[in-house]
Amino acid sequence: MSNPDPRPTFREAREKHQIEMHELVSDIDVSISEEAIKIFDRTGQGVSYVVDACLDSLSRLSGVEYSREMVGGIRLLPTPHKVPGTER
Repeated sequence: MSNPDPRPTFREAREKHQIEMHELVSDIDVSISEEAIKIFDRTGQGVSYVVDACLDSLSRLSGVEYSREMVGGIRLLPTPHKVPGTER
């Protein structure tokens, strides 16, 4: 049986610094949806640019540098992309 990951999840780190969800959403670029931010906070899952934006924001708001290596439970999802000519 393996030991659980000792690193905090993103949500645990956010809550440790008493950063509210609305503060995080307000700090992150408007091109990233609030729903994508909330899903990452709740599940640890997100595409790379959402994960990185959330970690950057957490770092700015907390004054502590956070990276993917410092946070447990992150699961990167494939980045959706449009294939030219398939738009309807």
